[in-house]
Amino acid sequence: MPFNGFGETPAWRARPPKRRVVVTLGTRTLQLNGVPHVRRVLQACAQVPDTEIVATVIPAYWDELGPMPSHVHLVPPTPLHLFIDSCDAMVHHSGSSTMLTAATAGLPQLALPQWSDQFALGDQLEAAGAGITLDTVARQDDPTLIRDSVQQLLDKPDYRTAAQAIGREIAAMPSPAAIAENLLHTL
Repeated sequence: MPFNGFGETPAWRARPPKRRVVVTLGTRTLQLNGVPHVRRVLQACAQVPDTEIVATVIPAYWDELGPMPSHVHLVPPTPLHLFIDSCDAMVHHSGSSTMLTAATAGLPQLALPQWSDQFALGDQLEAAGAGITLDTVARQDDPTLIRDSVQQLLDKPDYRTAAQAIGREIAAMPSPAAIAENLLHTL
């Protein structure tokens, strides 16, 4: 079960008239790889036509990121489960909770792993056909590759089909409460 914290449903959550991609790279990506990396990712995503980009970014970094096109909206870190159903794809750092939230929602994903288990998670996502993983610095710094990857996730139905199949599989799993109940009965 994914968990991204508590919060209120954001006022901007309503489904836009065009496609929406959420970009959430976590707080450590900004701290470790810096603003230029995040700016390049956002600018590359902004090149996808007819697509609104919602980026969860700590407000302290907004000025440093610089001006963004009008269809790129910086929002404070917001629990993803509060608005993910209004999105068509997700770009993220391949963190387990973030990836699981998108998988539960059946969203195609672009993973940009940064460290540790994120690389293996990105590989599994790609192997399942539910997303694309760019797992090197050179690939993550290539705006054309990022743009084209997001475009593929939105335009090629195989990614959405695989992502939705994973979402259905997760939904069919027993809840933590059901598992705990079962464990109690086996003692």
